[in-house]
Formats: sequence, structure tokens, C-alpha cells
Amino acid sequence: MTGIEAIAEMLRVSTSMNKLNVLSNFIGDAGYEILTKTAEEKGILTLVGFDEGQTEADLSNKRLGPIDAKLIARELTTGFVSTSMNKLNILGNSIGDEGYEMLMKLAEEKGMLTFCGFEEGQTEADLSKKNLGPVDAKLIARELTTGYVSTSMKKIKVNECELPIDVLKTGVEVDLSGQILQVEDAIIIAACVNVNSLMKKLIIFKNNLGDEGIGIITSAVEGKEISLCGAEPGQTDLDLSKQGLGSWDALGPEDAKIIAWELTTGFVSSSMTSVNLAMNPLTYIGSKYDNIEMGIKAIAEALKFSSSMKNAVGRYVYLEIEGVEYRVYFEEAGNTENGIPLLCQHTAGTDGRQYRHILEDKTLHEKYHVVSYDLPFHGRSLPPTEVEYWKKEWKLTKSFFMQVPIQLAKALQLEKPVYMGSSIGGMLAIDLAYHFPNEFRAVIGLEAALATSGRERMDKVPEELRTVEDQHGLMRHPRTGGNSNGIWMYGLTGPDSPEPYRREVAWVYSQGAPDVFAGDIYYYDIDHDLRGKAQEIDTSILDVYLLTGEYDWSATPELTEELAKCIKGCYYQKMDGIGHFPMTENPKQFMKYLSPVLDKIVEKSNVGKMSSTAKSGGGKVAVKSKL
Repeated sequence: MTGIEAIAEMLRVSTSMNKLNVLSNFIGDAGYEILTKTAEEKGILTLVGFDEGQTEADLSNKRLGPIDAKLIARELTTGFVSTSMNKLNILGNSIGDEGYEMLMKLAEEKGMLTFCGFEEGQTEADLSKKNLGPVDAKLIARELTTGYVSTSMKKIKVNECELPIDVLKTGVEVDLSGQILQVEDAIIIAACVNVNSLMKKLIIFKNNLGDEGIGIITSAVEGKEISLCGAEPGQTDLDLSKQGLGSWDALGPEDAKIIAWELTTGFVSSSMTSVNLAMNPLTYIGSKYDNIEMGIKAIAEALKFSSSMKNAVGRYVYLEIEGVEYRVYFEEAGNTENGIPLLCQHTAGTDGRQYRHILEDKTLHEKYHVVSYDLPFHGRSLPPTEVEYWKKEWKLTKSFFMQVPIQLAKALQLEKPVYMGSSIGGMLAIDLAYHFPNEFRAVIGLEAALATSGRERMDKVPEELRTVEDQHGLMRHPRTGGNSNGIWMYGLTGPDSPEPYRREVAWVYSQGAPDVFAGDIYYYDIDHDLRGKAQEIDTSILDVYLLTGEYDWSATPELTEELAKCIKGCYYQKMDGIGHFPMTENPKQFMKYLSPVLDKIVEKSNVGKMSSTAKSGGGKVAVKSKL
């Protein structure tokens, strides 16, 4: 009989026992099950030694493990402190990520105010000699951002550095260089950055963060306009040179990794062209850098990465569509030599600016040649000069729409491109897969459906009344303009998307030419309808990928799922936290869903042999001169 079994047997025969403390005894999962089952059978109210009605408990530095966290969670849920305990200190233990997640879930359910032992309204805390680890830092970070010291705590010391919590949560520029920051500090800093919408610079040079700490902080600032090197938005030159190798101000290998991240992923990565790193011991390897890759190698990899990339370049190409010549504007980035061509189609009434973040995402550039274009009459694609377009209403038809990416690919000499479009562009992905499967290697439909609710409404309207004016009179009303469209489209974004990007959606929509948006919606509501036809799409010829945001109330996830069920062999994924404009409103979240799709396409393609021959400034069609 094991010790736990013996204790359980004792409890079974006891008639008076109602309180037992088995914490820090390494009982394991089996022991936990035995004791908790026995406690339930005998009505024992605690296995952790709590007193009835107890409101506070200090369990810091008690050698607690994950099983102990389970025991504590049980007591807080069903024990005789389940309604009274609101302050618990479990810092300095080894509960692990499993124990942390368990207690955090419990805290949300029960409204536990603290697991760190903080006093309400506390302004400072010195925990530097408490032997705290990363999980403790996560507990502290939670308290600093959501607990009852979230508005009062000004300073906290976990290791050797006293972190200015108030500055980290509200400051514009924060300099923590040379503060001996460690992983635990990085966790707290990252939590503060996540609640600071004002921060522009966070200097963390000359510390002991290590790869893990650097990764935590870079993940927190990624996608935000926050520089870790002190750079300004759009800055092209950065001077980080020092006066001597022996200077305390000199940068080491760890700092080189931070600089490398800034050059490849940071928000100035697309603008920075010159960095002066003279007189810095970037290759120095001392005791504190034993586990850090040499800085010079990190910089070299960044330069290699940068040299193979190409910032977006825009120009015009002439396309003949239905007998009319159109001057179409496009931008391209990435591997224009032999990358897989990726054509990006914008939504109704806007232009290729919606793909700005995708064009700038350098994770795509090695294997993809990204092309974003403006439809005729949209953005910088001016109306044709050969026809009196102003004498007829603009109406985007399926036949015209399908020819744009096809003719663009031919003009730029793109071999079997991947097509990706959103909203009307997502609907077009399915029409292209049905009508022109041999022209593309894959289509990616964002916010796509068999048909939208608009089509279903118009099915009830007599044919002779189905004019664009009748369909979309509100969109053409003199008191309804670009601003109204912008506000309307803002409502189609996801509430979890970053506010500046949601506003970006509205901003671009507010600038559309009169009547263009209403004319585009003709295709969205009327001319696109693959009901009864989508089943014929053959995914052995080209791959079909469908991605839809959970907050899209126009082309809803339910509508996309209905479409996916019709296309045998297609790929469908609902995107959490996103609305109708994934590439614009939340590009970072969107890439979590798009990247696996693009990787699948790469796997099926021989990247070395597939060519995209349109070069910068090259090709007769691309540089054709005509006034």
C-alpha cells in the first residue's frame, strides 16, 4: 500500500476529519484522483489546510507544483473558502504553465483579485529576492494589467531592474537600456506594451534578455509602430556607432539580434537603408552570451534577407478588355525573378492599397511575387480615354471582371499565378475556378459565397426593374457619399481588429469615385451566382482555398461553409477575430491563416522552375507610353 492509499484509507474510516493539508507532497495525478475522490465521499472540505471563511493565504515559496495548483483550484471552486478567498500569494513556486492556465481560468470565473499577494492600491513592490521565474512573471503581469493594482502600481522589481510600470503603460518613449533585464522582466514589459497605445520607442539594448526574452518583446511590438532601436517612422539612416570597444555603451551580440529583427520585421524594415554599427563588439562572446548566437551572424542573416527582398514598386500597364484599352495601375513586391505570382484583388469601391500590409510582409517575398492592382475606374487606374464612359452607368459585370486578372497575368507574363481576392474579389475567385481553371494554379477566396443575400432579395424583383439605380438607390443618394460608405464598411470590420487599421478601411472607402461602389455591388449582389454550379469545380486542376472572418455579416462564415461543402477537395477555415476586410483591418491575424495556405501552394509548386518574368521596368506592355 502506497502512502497516498494509506492516507485515503485513514480518511475512509475517520468520522471527524474535515481538514487536511497535502500540499508539496508530489502526490502525482494518481494520488490526486485517490484523495479528491475520498474527500468527496467523506465530505472533507479542504485538502490544502484552509480555514473556513479564510479570505487570504500566503503560499509563496512552498515548493508547490502543478498538482498543488490543481488542489488549490479545487478548494477555491468547491471547498469552504470557495466564496470567501480573494487574496492568494503563490509566487516563488513551480506550478508550471499548466498550473498557471488553471488558476487564471479560475480567477476569471470567480473574480479572484490577486495571486501575488498585492494590497489594494499598492504603488511599489520589491520581489527581487523571492526566487521568481517566468510563470511568476506571468502572474505579476496579469495583476499589473487587470488586477486591483492595475491602476496604482508605479514601480516593481522582480530581478535587478526596477521596472517603471506607469511609464511602460502610458509612455511614448521608454529607455530601459543597460538595466540587466531578464526573461521575467521581458514578460512584464510585453504585458505593459500590449495595453499602451501611445508607445513609439522601447530601447532595450545592453541587457541579459537572451533569445527567449528578445522573442517575447519583439512579439509584443510586432505589427505596431514601436521601434526597439530608437528609429522614427520612415527613417532611412540609423547611427548606432560607438566611440570604443571598451565602452559600456557598446552594443553586443544580443543587441545585434534586436537590430536584425528591426531590419527584417520591425515597422521601419521597409524604409531603413543604412545602419552604422562601427565600434561595437558584436562578435564578443563572454559568459553572459554563451547561449546567444553571435551578433555578427544575426546581422549577416538580416542583410542576406534584405538583399533578396524588394520593396513595393508601382507602375502602369495597358490591358485590352472587351475591345477597350484600360490603363491599369499595379504594385509588386517580393521575388520578381522566380517567385510564385500572387495576384491580389481588392474589395468593391476601393483599390489595391488594401493589400499594403501584405505587400510589405517580407515573410512572403522569398517565394512569392506579390502583385496588387487597381481595377479600371478604381484608385489610380483612370477611366479609358477612348469611350464616353460618363454617359453610361458603371456596372461591374462578371464577364468584364474575370478578364482583368487574366489579361493582367498575360501582360506581365506571369505563369499560372495564384489569385487572391476579398469580398467581390473572393466571389471572383470562385467564378475563375469555375470558368477559367487552367489559367491559375490556385485561387484564394476571402469572404466568398455561392451567392449573397442581395441576390436572394433581387430574385423577387421583376427583371425589368433590376437596374443598378433601383438596386442601390441609397448608395447613389446625394446625401450619401464617401464618408457614409466608410462608416458602413467600418461596421463590417471585426471589433478585435486594431483601431488604426479599422479606420484605414473606412479611410480608403471614403475616397472612392462617385457611383463606383454601387456599380461594383452589381457583381456582388446580382451577377455572381454559382448556386447549382460550384459542384462542378475540379480541385484536381487547381486548388481552392476559402477563408472568412468570424465577424463578417455580409459574406458570413455560414455562407462560405455552404460554398465549401459544394466544392469537393477545397480548403475552408474561419478566421477568428476578423471581419470583412482581413488583409487591411488585421493583417497580423490574417497572416496566421494565410501563411499555411501559401505554404501548401509552395509545397505543390516547383518554385525553382516556375517563372514570373515581369521585371522592374521591363516588358513592352508595362512601359508602353501613351498620353
